[in-house]
Amino acid sequence: MNATTDNTQPQSEEQSSDDIEEQIPEQWNHVSGLKPQLHKHVSVHPHDFRGSRWYILTDSARGKHLRFNDIAYEFIGRIDGDATVDEIYTQITNINNALSRQDLLNILIQLFSVGALRSGLPADVEQLFTKQQNEKSANRARRWLNPLAIRIPMFDPDSFLNRTITKVKPLISLAGSVIWFIVLLLATMLLVLNYQELTSTLKADILAPRNLLLMIALFPIMKAFHEFAHAYAVKAWGGEVHEMGITLLVLMPVPYVDATAAWAFREKYKRILVSAAGMIVELFLAAIAFMLWSVVEPGIIKDAALSAFLIGSVSTVLFNANPLLRFDGYYILQDAIEIPNLYTRSSKYIMYLMKRYILGIKNAESSATDDSERPWLASYGVLAWLYRLFITFVIAIFLASKYFVLGVALAIWSLTLLFVLPTIRGIRFLIADKSISNHRLPTIGRAAALAASIAVVVSLIPFSLYTNAEGIVWVPDQAQIYADVDGFVTDVTTKPGEYVSSGNSVLLLANPDIDAREKVLSARYKELSERHKSEKFSDPAQATQTLEELNTVEADWQQLQDERTAQTLTSTSNGTFVVPDQQNLIGRYIKKGEAVGYVVNPKELIVRVVVPQTSVGL
Repeated sequence: MNATTDNTQPQSEEQSSDDIEEQIPEQWNHVSGLKPQLHKHVSVHPHDFRGSRWYILTDSARGKHLRFNDIAYEFIGRIDGDATVDEIYTQITNINNALSRQDLLNILIQLFSVGALRSGLPADVEQLFTKQQNEKSANRARRWLNPLAIRIPMFDPDSFLNRTITKVKPLISLAGSVIWFIVLLLATMLLVLNYQELTSTLKADILAPRNLLLMIALFPIMKAFHEFAHAYAVKAWGGEVHEMGITLLVLMPVPYVDATAAWAFREKYKRILVSAAGMIVELFLAAIAFMLWSVVEPGIIKDAALSAFLIGSVSTVLFNANPLLRFDGYYILQDAIEIPNLYTRSSKYIMYLMKRYILGIKNAESSATDDSERPWLASYGVLAWLYRLFITFVIAIFLASKYFVLGVALAIWSLTLLFVLPTIRGIRFLIADKSISNHRLPTIGRAAALAASIAVVVSLIPFSLYTNAEGIVWVPDQAQIYADVDGFVTDVTTKPGEYVSSGNSVLLLANPDIDAREKVLSARYKELSERHKSEKFSDPAQATQTLEELNTVEADWQQLQDERTAQTLTSTSNGTFVVPDQQNLIGRYIKKGEAVGYVVNPKELIVRVVVPQTSVGL
């Protein structure tokens, strides 16, 4: 699997105001008298999603971004360095009771974690915030446990982008769009004209070692163009890009760029174009590569062009554009349907549904802010998890087929992350979470019943175990119709595809040689008969010799009649009459012993399979 790892949304996307689940009300005294204030270089950008107001906090000095809803901003908008946290809490409580003391503490910790708060905090408060920040860093470090994608930041590309944006910006225009469209249109026309050649090439040697090496070499280069397209799109509209690096995606080094500044863009189409910029450039490069492939002679250049075309088209469409993976398509969908933090909130909504309707926790909180979000959150949460499970399984199977130990290790690791760790967290929730302290036993009973039901389903429902092997479907020897004589097909007495019984005729043959031989034998027989009659009285000895010749002619005549009978081909079994090339059957010359057709009976078919040695055990 190949895909880019764009971060067109903040890396702290999952840091919403309810991310920290630890209940620490006793630490309220540490922050209640604090007078927090944001740094001067922190700016606020309001956005409207589905009629709800959201706020993007941008730290231009560090390139950090956080997104809060309007409820959280009730607190953030009041931290001016004059009012204490407790005073702000009182003001908010007089307006509504949406924010608790724990919520305010969580927001402060998030602001502190990205350096948005001014320095000069009391030692105990800074120690508290540092502790929580370290816990968040530990959570982020768990991404290294993901064997499919390990991110390594490398450098700040902003100064380079500032020096080169003037040369690239003319391409991000209407003229550039027209050129892009014309190139893709020409490539599409060439694709239609060369479709058969392309498919035959792909079937023949696409997995040849040289082609695989070319793909491995070209993949990072193509993705580098992809990532710089995101970065230049951000710069074109005044944003900043401060992080670029590589991601080890299934052990393949792939560039990535942090284009989180796109969050600050008020216009939705700009945010979508930033997310789509990489795919737009890759499709353009793929079109150029295909046009080159269609005109050059076979060789290394043609093979490299084909590899670049496949990388820029197949990987872009199947992976980058797929919204179920957290790449470009995901962020495009998120902005298009105006549901911020779609992945995180959909996961929380699935947890809410489980708590509310399976575990019976009445006070479970939904991450949906309105009814129109519920279908999106529910469907996306389920589909994304299933697709993640599917793609992990496919990658593990692929690696196991090439490197057995690595594939098995990856499968165990991934299944642990997808099943074992969530199960452990669920058990800890049932045992220790304070939100269900009043009805813990009924909740545990529901969870046990659910686990038992899953165990019963897995244990009782049979799941198929199969092995893929190449083979052919054959018919018994008696079901094959052979020609016993040479001849031309003159008539088809049973049409191909019709049912035929044993002994019924299917084809009629004609052979001019048989007719000629029949005339010669008939004349020879009459001649010998007359001679034998006259010689019986005149020359008895000669009559005996003539009689022998006459018997030979009679035997030849009988054989000739058998051949004439054999010109009518009949079925030797019951079934459906099948002829491989029935369009050109009439008039075709059939040689003796040649298979003309088959009488197929589904109950008597034979499957001849070649099973690899590695699969014989199964």
